[in-house]
Amino acid sequence: MYMIVTMTTKTHSTDTTSIMIRQWRLAKGTTLQELQAQTNIDHSMLSKIENGQRRWNRDHILAIADALCVEPYQLFISPEDQVLSLIEKLRKLPPAQINQALAVLNALQSNNDPE
Repeated sequence: MYMIVTMTTKTHSTDTTSIMIRQWRLAKGTTLQELQAQTNIDHSMLSKIENGQRRWNRDHILAIADALCVEPYQLFISPEDQVLSLIEKLRKLPPAQINQALAVLNALQSNNDPE
């Protein structure tokens, strides 16, 4: 006699875009409540999108990207991956261009520093 046992577990989508939205939000220092206020997307909906429990649509991506001051395509790439990509590009430059790139980055940073 064979006994068949079935178990059900609650599974969540492993949608990488949802994961990237949370990473970008945290990298920007934005709370879920602040993101809700900036996007007019319900707090519960944002949370479910971030957790992979709800599918996102084009309007969600555009609103979230705008609120986080990133391009929509960036929500598909983690902030850390973009930094690593930039480092790889810098490594391929000749030393003089690396110094120029660092000067530009320093200027950008000083423009963003609070006075």
